Amino acid sequence: MMSKLTCSPPPDGYPSWGSFCGVNPDSPFCEEVHSFYLHRVGLGADAAFVVIFSLSLVGFLSLVGFFSLLGFLATYAITAAFVLGVLCEIIGYAGRIMSWENLWGETGFMMQTCCLTIGPAFMAAGIYFCLRRHRDRRQHHDCRPGLPLCSSLSPAPSTPASTCTGACAISATSGPLDQSEIARQMRGSWLFKRMLYALGLSTVYIFLRSVFRVAKLSRGGGRAH
Repeated sequence: MMSKLTCSPPPDGYPSWGSFCGVNPDSPFCEEVHSFYLHRVGLGADAAFVVIFSLSLVGFLSLVGFFSLLGFLATYAITAAFVLGVLCEIIGYAGRIMSWENLWGETGFMMQTCCLTIGPAFMAAGIYFCLRRHRDRRQHHDCRPGLPLCSSLSPAPSTPASTCTGACAISATSGPLDQSEIARQMRGSWLFKRMLYALGLSTVYIFLRSVFRVAKLSRGGGRAH
């Protein structure tokens, strides 16, 4: 039910009470005005995620530089996908921090809605490129060293994305194995096994984050009156 305040005309110069509170979020009148959110946005968790994803971005780019110096081949598609995905996460949680300061501000709300929604697509694309490259190497029996960045961001605690990654994994790992000596050594290396475990863990995180994000969007947003 709408309060008596929101049923009354907004102050002069404002088309709605929501626009008034977007400019004057500290006004006592705004306590009865509906915001873009149906809950009070927290600060601690969102700030922690900004720090975590910022450190992940720095670590990922450091690994890119490190392995490039060792002579490994850089995969630009994987690098771009992960970097764009993490940047979307950072911008999205920064938008939630802006919404914590102003629940009626449209900029922060749109930042978190758009970036936290499209960010997972880049993460899923990065995982898909990893699996596709592994499949292509097996089909062409090509075991030249490549940049092992597929698992660099996998331990990140949340990466929303699509659930098609599991199907991509099945497609990428089906078919006969290359039995050459180089291929067997690569499959038995700790780095290759770590990559497979990390990709599997990433897929689980992607699915859980996707479910959580859908549930949150179904209840957590509303229009300011």
